[in-house]
Amino acid sequence: MTVRHFCPTCGSLLFSTPEVIPDFVNIYAGTLDDPSVFKPTWSFFRHSHAPWDRVPDDLPELPVST
Repeated sequence: MTVRHFCPTCGSLLFSTPEVIPDFVNIYAGTLDDPSVFKPTWSFFRHSHAPWDRVPDDLPELPVST
């Protein structure tokens, strides 16, 4: 389960915290003033990305558990 955190003023989704990884915080790039300062270090679900989505070849993919 993931807990989603919203702005109390406008209701925008700001970040989420998955219960199974308590030290992990997923910050949504759209909430940042300048998202270009952050660089991804790995990807989720690259094998199922949209054809228009550009995923760098050298970006490691998080293993998918079944």
